[in-house]
Amino acid sequence: LAGTDGNVSYRLSNEEILFTPSGRQKAFIREEDMAVTDLNGQTRSGNPSGEQAMHLHIYRKCDQARAVIHAHP
Repeated sequence: LAGTDGNVSYRLSNEEILFTPSGRQKAFIREEDMAVTDLNGQTRSGNPSGEQAMHLHIYRKCDQARAVIHAHP
């Protein structure tokens, strides 16, 4: 992913999703920059990507999905 384009999320559990933060260059993200939401989009920590609704829709529709990568190559 180049600069701030695109985002990545990962299913931590059945209820929690880890997101790359909004507006941050991916090459410089630190662990403490990551955001966590629940499947309803309620932020538990951090500032999740603006594309979280799309990611959450995928997780809700596909129980087997463990990660979503949205790239702008």
